[in-house]
Amino acid sequence: MLLAFVVVSLFASVSLLSLSTAAQNTNSSTPQTTNLHQWGAVTLFHGLPSDRVRAIAQDANGAMWFGTDNGLARYDGRRTQSVAINGLAATGRVLALRFDEGGAMWVGTDAGAARLSNGEFRLLEETKGTAVTAILTRGAGRAWLTTARGQVLVCDAQADGRVNVRAMPSESLQSADVDAPGALALTSLAAAGDAGNDALYAGTSSRGLMSFEDGAAKEINSRPRAYFIEALERDARGVLWLGARARAGESGLYLAKDPAQPARVGEGLGTVTALRAGAGGDMWVGTAGRGVFHFRDSRLVERFTFAGTAGGLRSDQIYSINVDREGVVWFGTDRGVCRFDPRSPRNERVGEDAQSNFVRALYRTKGGALLCGTNRGLFVRDEGGANASSWRQVAELERQSVYAIAEDAAGRLLVGASGGLHVNVNLQSRPPSVEKPTEPREVDETTDGAGATPPQAEESDATDDANAKPRQGATPERDAASERAKTAKVEKKSVERAPVGLTVRSIRVFQGATYLATFGRGVERLDGERRTLVWPTGDADAALREVTTLNAEEGRAGKSPRLWIGTTRAGLYLLENSVVKAAGGELDKLKGSAIRAIDGAEERGLWFGTTGGLYLFDKGALVEMASGVEVRAVVAGVADGSPHAWCATAGGGLLRAALVEGVGRIVSRLDAEQGLASANAFAL
Repeated sequence: MLLAFVVVSLFASVSLLSLSTAAQNTNSSTPQTTNLHQWGAVTLFHGLPSDRVRAIAQDANGAMWFGTDNGLARYDGRRTQSVAINGLAATGRVLALRFDEGGAMWVGTDAGAARLSNGEFRLLEETKGTAVTAILTRGAGRAWLTTARGQVLVCDAQADGRVNVRAMPSESLQSADVDAPGALALTSLAAAGDAGNDALYAGTSSRGLMSFEDGAAKEINSRPRAYFIEALERDARGVLWLGARARAGESGLYLAKDPAQPARVGEGLGTVTALRAGAGGDMWVGTAGRGVFHFRDSRLVERFTFAGTAGGLRSDQIYSINVDREGVVWFGTDRGVCRFDPRSPRNERVGEDAQSNFVRALYRTKGGALLCGTNRGLFVRDEGGANASSWRQVAELERQSVYAIAEDAAGRLLVGASGGLHVNVNLQSRPPSVEKPTEPREVDETTDGAGATPPQAEESDATDDANAKPRQGATPERDAASERAKTAKVEKKSVERAPVGLTVRSIRVFQGATYLATFGRGVERLDGERRTLVWPTGDADAALREVTTLNAEEGRAGKSPRLWIGTTRAGLYLLENSVVKAAGGELDKLKGSAIRAIDGAEERGLWFGTTGGLYLFDKGALVEMASGVEVRAVVAGVADGSPHAWCATAGGGLLRAALVEGVGRIVSRLDAEQGLASANAFAL
């Protein structure tokens, strides 16, 4: 399955790419870059009989049907075909389309209605010469139709294909518009909850919202009240939305948990012409000249316009909207059909300059905020706040390159940057609160907790001296107990202070403690505000200090918890039972490349991203999954029982790899052809 939310950072580009909700946000002060790979179009050029598209529906086979000002068309993803409706003018306007649960399509035109079943159209004689403006279906073979003559038609299909049609009310309703007297034009339909099969709401042109039940019509005197309603729709939670005419600068969108007390939603939408519910609380709103607005739980999420999407949305005049089974949104406009895929890659700018958009780290906090570490600081995008989808720079880290972000067991936000480690970073306040330099402190190396003895390299000799390196397999707890039993005086020494300016490349919480990969120093443990060097110690080879990445693997049956350590030149190491040792065995094959990323766990697949390629350690064997690419970040998972991973590469775009039993390696690529703004990706 596709990850619910995947973001990759981009080198030498001005974009952040997302595979989830997309587009331009009206609240954002940062310009957004639209990715035209999200957009498509079906127009006269592609075979549409007219560019004015009034209705859209999808059949059981996935084909799209379009009702245009010049007849009906079917689009199967490759070609567009005009479809004649028996008994109706081939070039008439198609105003409404809807499929019922039995797979039959009901068609409303300006000259009547028809039903398509088993490849055959059957004209509804009772509608001949009448404009059918909206259709609602429930179950198989049942539909309700609104007409421009002030009636709702209840239609029931019989086994022989005939359709029984009953009008309610029996007499046509009359318009309240002195400029357009006569029959009341009904414009839209929505089910009235659990009031019964025949209970529904209808939008009208001059008398606002009306209810229909047991053959009777009733005007709803709401406050506020919209008299000219263009669209009705219930969202996934059953809440009724109304689209109405409105002056420029006002909003014609209403949300009505109680139809008698609707609430106006949004600002500056003008006249709302089309509504369509998406997943959850999503509502897509089409307007007359203002483009498309996307709301979620009554909050504006994003807006599309012709200019704001660089022409992806071909027109700001929207007649109809449909959300297909894959979540793709189709807009009927006066310039053809526009197709928008929210899950397709899109590019999103974080800051105003290129260095602010060179993304090195991404992190989702426990509170839900998305953090982005760049070459020019840390940015936050709180999707649940008032400024959703806008990026705000954190003053504390301005102009620093951010490489690692994490939260420790105490909930403190830790950021590893070119200027060192920043502890308890405040995302809300603007004034900087840079971490004070760590001061040397006296540490009892034989006690647990903050003063616990740091694990040492496996090659160390063992003695019983309190100042000596612990024996292989020894633990701080055992040594402390031994010393306490002897009631010997414990010698103390100062903890070495971390040099200022060393870059923290990776941060991991392991067994309740926080470990840092500090390039040029090694692996450190953070205790409160004190940093203690764990490995390597003494005059170790400089290559051992070039630590780039860490991965914490919790213990499992018969196995101890392990902290994996990746280096640029010395290969792979692991910390287990307070001892650091070379990984050895099959994993020695990784020594020839710098290890940039580690993710997963050995029992479900451990992934290694290196400068020489992507590797999977599975069932004791090291499998080369992708060669010739430099992997910078890896996110591991399991799909259908097989280990899989997404990885960001320098020059190779975004890869997804899986090892499937009986099939072998499967690798797919996402690059510029699918909308990635750069082939150089650094974070996931």
